[in-house]
Amino acid sequence: TKDKTSRKIGQTDRTGSLVHSGELAILDKDTMSIKSEIAEAKVNKMKAENDLIQTRNQTELEVKEAYYNYQEAILQVKNAIEKVRFQEEAVKVARAQAGLNEALQSQQIEALVKLTDEKSVYVKALSDYNLSIVKLNKAIGIKEYFRID
Repeated sequence: TKDKTSRKIGQTDRTGSLVHSGELAILDKDTMSIKSEIAEAKVNKMKAENDLIQTRNQTELEVKEAYYNYQEAILQVKNAIEKVRFQEEAVKVARAQAGLNEALQSQQIEALVKLTDEKSVYVKALSDYNLSIVKLNKAIGIKEYFRID
């Protein structure tokens, strides 16, 4: 600001003043709070991005694991079916041999017990197969995408 006063009695010159003033908002509350909010927003953004990456990785791992369990269950079911077929043939052979008096009843019963054991393994394999399909559907997030036959 620049001021000049009017002359007073006995003065020949006018008195003047020149004042320069300025404001520096280094510790201004509003400026500091805005800067801290910006910094906090950046930190929150980085945290959210990191959480997204972790979630993607976790989901990918779950899907892969569920898929491999599904593939394993398919192999177990196929293997169990073949074992049941083999044991059914073994029962037929044991019955034929018993009919010709070439095998004992205990051998025929033993063949039936093995067939029953293989059928229980087959049921377990089917259970694992169905469970793997449910887990795979859950992992990909689409209900009944893979259907249980």
